[in-house]
Amino acid sequence: MDLARVIGCVVSTEKHKSLVGSKLCVIQPINENGEDVGAPIIAVDIKSQVGSGETVYYVASGDAALLEEGKPMPVDAAVVGIVDTYETDPSLLKSVGSLRCYRKYRSNKTESS
Repeated sequence: MDLARVIGCVVSTEKHKSLVGSKLCVIQPINENGEDVGAPIIAVDIKSQVGSGETVYYVASGDAALLEEGKPMPVDAAVVGIVDTYETDPSLLKSVGSLRCYRKYRSNKTESS
């Protein structure tokens, strides 16, 4: 999973039947400091809950296509949760060399229950 900021949405009158009822978001991947990393991407939000400016975490590739059991979708990225807060420990970043976040979050699955 990676972090991103929602920067917009895509409106589509025609889409694959597995995407009906889902929102397509434009997300900007970010690093542990909240800085932009790479180019924006389109990600599906199957619960249609995220809004512009929110920080989210997402999955890509095969993980995104198989987000809902028994309902494969033709997508490359999917939002899987909304980040309320996160912090990083600089000592872990230096020793491990990768993002280590301690996050409090609400997941789309929990909110829909």
